[in-house]
Amino acid sequence: MLTWSKSLPVFTSGSVLGHSFSDPEGKRVVFVNINACMASQIVTLKVIERLKARYGDLYTEKNVGISGIHTHAGPGGYLQYVVYIVTSLGFVRQSFEALVNGIENSIIQAHENLSPGSIFINKG
Repeated sequence: MLTWSKSLPVFTSGSVLGHSFSDPEGKRVVFVNINACMASQIVTLKVIERLKARYGDLYTEKNVGISGIHTHAGPGGYLQYVVYIVTSLGFVRQSFEALVNGIENSIIQAHENLSPGSIFINKG
């Protein structure tokens, strides 16, 4: 059986982008980049479920994006597909909950600290 001798932290960072300057409806987009191999559909769905309980329909599957940096040093066992959880010997609820909690808390923190900002796009 595989075990770790110490707990490994999970790092997440969330950004909430509001387009009130160009969108009269004030729609928002949230993007979270996790320090893990990849994002997971089951993690994303759980995060959205929790956000809906807190904020209603403000954050949905249409405006929440979660991505991974593709590190191989992150936790395992949080994906819902068998081929990806073989090396962790199955689904690991502790990894799943750590990611969901971290992502949710990152979004809450970003939401509660919204301030004006700018996004610049350049070509060439």
